[in-house]
Amino acid sequence: MRVTSFSFYSAATSYLYEMEDSTCYIIDAPGPVDLSNLIKSVKDKKLKVLGVLLTHGHYDHILGLDELDRAFNAPIFIHKEDEGFLLKENNLNMSFLPKKYDSLFSSLPQNYSFYGATLGPFEIIFTPGHTPGSISLFDWENKLLFSGDTLFNGSIGRWDLGGSYSQILQSLSKLSNLDPQTTVYPGHGDKTTILYEKRNNPYLL
Repeated sequence: MRVTSFSFYSAATSYLYEMEDSTCYIIDAPGPVDLSNLIKSVKDKKLKVLGVLLTHGHYDHILGLDELDRAFNAPIFIHKEDEGFLLKENNLNMSFLPKKYDSLFSSLPQNYSFYGATLGPFEIIFTPGHTPGSISLFDWENKLLFSGDTLFNGSIGRWDLGGSYSQILQSLSKLSNLDPQTTVYPGHGDKTTILYEKRNNPYLL
């Protein structure tokens, strides 16, 4: 198993989760950015993309979906509570913020599915608060957590863009109960650990 991050200025981080059998998952589809390096890495390694896994439906995590769909035609997964965010609801997915990118949402793919309790190596942890359908992906075997915009290194995601402060606090409490040695890969910024956040993040103290 190997995790590679693709970070983009002013956009979300996308993660390539590779497995030993030459299959992989792509976690989040950031935009507006050029995903060519991520796509090239997948193709150079001859990996089969089993799915594009969305942590939530804000524009900066979904604007690359069309590009990834054209490259891999892989299934897309999102939590049902964030379906409205995906379906071109600009007042929900925040695509009105970068005005010049609004038109790109006209070609978003519609071949998506909703998460169950698990998917491949991941436990799907429902962590609403940043959005109603925010999720975190927990690889319990390798102690890895992809937290989206719920938990950051030293901070947490906003709750004023369609979310809920009380819900995100409940979600953070849920994540704080994971193994302290769990490595956390957030939707923006540097990776961290549950232990570090419990000791240093004011929202988890």
